[in-house]
This record gives sequence, structure tokens and C-alpha cells, in this order.
Amino acid sequence: MKSLILTAICIAAPLHAAETGTWKSLFDGKTLDGWEQHGGKATYAVEDGVIVGTSAPNTPNTFLCSDREYADFVLEYDY
Repeated sequence: MKSLILTAICIAAPLHAAETGTWKSLFDGKTLDGWEQHGGKATYAVEDGVIVGTSAPNTPNTFLCSDREYADFVLEYDY
């Protein structure tokens, strides 16, 4: 079963970099560069410019996480 786990989060969650006053997008719309998987065995792929997660039955929760830490940000998403 496919689910759009982080679709809008990654597209519509630009971060505001306080030191430069510029916005930085978490997701380039093409690759999973800058992201790492933690936990279970779900799979993640980029399809039509969005991140799509596919669950793996009988495995623990799986999380796709940025490989960087951020602060002072605005998070917007639709579920």
C-alpha cells in the first residue's frame, strides 16, 4: 500500500535560514539526496516530483529523516 508520507512536507516545507534571510527547500524534487531512512523496511522513492513511501507489512515504523539539523523554521504540509 502506497502512502504519500512526506509529499507535501518536503515540497512545501522550505526552511528560513535566519543568518542569511533566504529560504532553503528540504527536497530538490528529483532525488532523496540529504535524506536517510530510520527504522523499518518501508521504501521511499521520488515519483512525479514528490516523495512516495510504500509500507512493508509486518515491519516496524519507518521514518525518512533529513541528514541535517535545522532551527527557526516554518513547517507546512497537507495530509
